[in-house]
Amino acid sequence: LPALPREFKEGKIENIHSRGGYVVSIEWNKSEAKAEITATRDGEINVSMKNYTLVNCENKKQGKYDGYILLSLKKGESVSLIYKK
Repeated sequence: LPALPREFKEGKIENIHSRGGYVVSIEWNKSEAKAEITATRDGEINVSMKNYTLVNCENKKQGKYDGYILLSLKKGESVSLIYKK
């Protein structure tokens, strides 16, 4: 998570409302990050975790380009993502 100070080697944030109608929770440590994204309306969201590699996306259909994944979610639908360093 590039916006965090190096001293924050592990932690979590919950229920952050992001642009476009999504609620995001993230938990991380030095080797893994887990994110849960819930849509508050139908739409698509681009997701990227700098310095991490996506290893699981709950079999959700996705598009991938330029280091991002594109997820299409319906209102109320959630997806869990797991990233490894």
